[in-house]
Amino acid sequence: MTKNKVIITAGQHRNEKGAQILAPLVAERLRKLGYKVKLFENPEKRTPRQIGLEAFREERKIEEKELEKILYQWEDRLYWRYRKFPILNFLYRKVSIFNLHDDTINPTEFVLEEELREELESIEAVYESFDLGDFKGDNLAHKVKFSVGGGKDITIEIPTISQTSLPEDQLEVLEKVFENPCSKNPAKTLFEIYCSYLLDTDIEETKRQGFLSQKMVEILAKGIDYLIKNEYNLE
Repeated sequence: MTKNKVIITAGQHRNEKGAQILAPLVAERLRKLGYKVKLFENPEKRTPRQIGLEAFREERKIEEKELEKILYQWEDRLYWRYRKFPILNFLYRKVSIFNLHDDTINPTEFVLEEELREELESIEAVYESFDLGDFKGDNLAHKVKFSVGGGKDITIEIPTISQTSLPEDQLEVLEKVFENPCSKNPAKTLFEIYCSYLLDTDIEETKRQGFLSQKMVEILAKGIDYLIKNEYNLE
């Protein structure tokens, strides 16, 4: 077959460790299915928590622009390169982009059970289940969600278990480091807005739930293959 070109992003932020583990495995499986795959990840190697703790040692506070650059700029640049830049947009118009994200499904000290339920319900209302093709009706595949964006971009939310809390000494430090107000919501600090990003994915518990299994790799690879072959909103 003619090789279809696919781009996979391995999580948006460095605390999304589930997507970072799965993305290269999914990319390799897609290559075996005949796809030409490019894998991208956030060039910032530190997690938001590590960045905050380093800022504390340097006796400085995190600025909003610095934080947004760390969290989002790399993905914005990727989108610009493949979707907005006129010449490259013509060259890459047939490239499908799949953004793999961690989707925390457990309550934490920052997202209580009631809030989590509301968040998951809002995702259910907008996203579709990834139980496609060979995995139609599969319980594990049903827990994966996807949403089709502009161009040929699809966001895939992979269920993961997050750490539930920060160590008390780190909590106090990070509240100070991220105490600058948020421009979009001046009544709140950066800590209040971004605190969930300071918790990393709990790898062992996520593995125990089967969310990092070989079956999950197959679900993601076969689902991507299904979407491309069926031109599922990819025109």
